[in-house]
Amino acid sequence: MKLIKTIIVTILVWSLLILLSACSSPNKTIESRKPDNILINYDKEDFSRIEEFVARFNKHQADYLLVIPPIIDGGYWIYDFISDGKQVKITIDTSRDGYSDGSISKYSCQGLSINRDRGEDGKSRKVLQAKNCDGSSTIETYDLLVLEDPRNM
Repeated sequence: MKLIKTIIVTILVWSLLILLSACSSPNKTIESRKPDNILINYDKEDFSRIEEFVARFNKHQADYLLVIPPIIDGGYWIYDFISDGKQVKITIDTSRDGYSDGSISKYSCQGLSINRDRGEDGKSRKVLQAKNCDGSSTIETYDLLVLEDPRNM
């Protein structure tokens, strides 16, 4: 009987130790890791990653990005970019925005670049542009994203 109690207590102690070690916080390197292909902060790191995506596309290298810019009013627009290095497939999902028509548009584009232009307010800004796109409609040049944080405009 005493042996059974000792075995049960030993099993419980080991189970508790295993449970506590599994629930402990991960080490610093794992904790600080974030997927760099899902961009939600719309900060300098995210803009750098978009610039890297464009550079990789122009070097004919495959890459993937999911961009969810912050909202000012309405709901989120989700931009999905898949590049095989020859063309970039772009999906723009506006279904979460109550002020949009809720469409999901898909394009296949042959060019991608970041250019400077002037916004409606006359200020210079960087814009991600897709070129020679076919899909939901045919578009010569399409301004996809303004690479400026709208909260700082």
